[in-house]
Amino acid sequence: MYKITFKLRKAATNKKTGEAPVSLVYRYGPSEFVTATGVSCKPQDFNTGAGKVKASDSLAAERNARIAQVTKEVELVARRAYRKNGSYDAKTVKYHLDTSRAVDVAVDAALPEIREEITVDIEGVRKRIAQLEAELAAERELLDTLLWLNNEEEQSAPVDSFTARIDEFLSRKGATVTPTTARNYRGLQKLITAFRPRLDITQVSLATLNEFQNWLIEVKRCKNQSINAYTTQFKAVLKEFADELNINLSFLLKFKPVADKANENIVILSAPELADMKALDLSKWEVMREVREQFLFCHETGLRHSDLPRVRQSSIEEMPAGDGRLVGHKLLRLATQKKGKQIIVPLTSEALEILARNNHQFPAIKLRNYNQALESIARRCPSLQAEFVRTHYSGNRSSEEIKPKCEFVQSHAARRTFINNALLRGVSESTVARWVGHADVKMIQNYYSQRDMQALNEAHKIL
Repeated sequence: MYKITFKLRKAATNKKTGEAPVSLVYRYGPSEFVTATGVSCKPQDFNTGAGKVKASDSLAAERNARIAQVTKEVELVARRAYRKNGSYDAKTVKYHLDTSRAVDVAVDAALPEIREEITVDIEGVRKRIAQLEAELAAERELLDTLLWLNNEEEQSAPVDSFTARIDEFLSRKGATVTPTTARNYRGLQKLITAFRPRLDITQVSLATLNEFQNWLIEVKRCKNQSINAYTTQFKAVLKEFADELNINLSFLLKFKPVADKANENIVILSAPELADMKALDLSKWEVMREVREQFLFCHETGLRHSDLPRVRQSSIEEMPAGDGRLVGHKLLRLATQKKGKQIIVPLTSEALEILARNNHQFPAIKLRNYNQALESIARRCPSLQAEFVRTHYSGNRSSEEIKPKCEFVQSHAARRTFINNALLRGVSESTVARWVGHADVKMIQNYYSQRDMQALNEAHKIL
């Protein structure tokens, strides 16, 4: 990763004011370049390490704002250079910075003429907009009239509302439905209301299901995993009422869900990244300290965030003797919150230390608050500032989201890191699935994003 520092050019000190120019120094490996910030101050008023003008300078606020602006400009250009050239090399970044500034100068020079042309055109555009709005209003009025004439009988006819059946579905399931699952079905309910408010469950066909799936792709721009979750819930409601409503479900066999494409580049923390997180001084922020403790425990055990409040002293047991290798070791046994499935996880020495520090229990923290605190922690870790790319799929389309890795770190990163590390150490997929409470190994295989690393580790066999 590149590094940005600051220095005072004392050789260029103004003899009248005693102020020296502040320069920004960009370094990447052995290459570097220096660029002016446009700020000057007295040497005793500048903190070189922080890159800030001290409060003793009466213009500190304005000057620091200018330094921050130039720093942000260089960082933005560095990211653009990386996306375009795949490198943070100083020569490349300097080229892009000079080009960007040249464009800005050209735009500033042309602005007066551009503004004059815009002023001339604005009145004409306003008149055209007014005309189009009048035409649109007339078309809407005509459409409303046609809909009323064509659909008066249909609108008055009773329907067996799909959304109402979702309410009944949840009522029937009762306590067997977790709060999260109930929320997901409520989400489906809202989507169907937006898709087709008067959808009749008895009239659902293959065409209906295909139209709903295409609507999720084209209109809502949902990711494929979400689309498959919604269509699965849709089918579950259909199946619940199929017999009593005499619905023929044979068409479900012909339905083709979107490809289950998930981003392989999931967030997994490396040993240096975890070390950075552990080294942070969070003594001033109690909630962040508690969140870090919980995150590190999940990293050692693979637990979900929702299972942490279930951990108690009574959850800890001695390992069975077996062949003698496990004597003295301990395990964690509990029923997961998501599905109530009993899991057994071996406890590492670090997991036991975390438990001891927290009196063998963790306070319940709402997931939203937990993730907000976790992102704040990640932003403080130097090793999590590098760019990270996530690929999202909606139908057959893919899109990339590029941000610093710290912005992608959420509660599940600990669980995925545990899974990945266990697999890299040779633990079988079926055993890992049992530890984390999955019914089969399919989800585990989706999490295992380090196949490339394993392949590289084998490279020595042919080199």
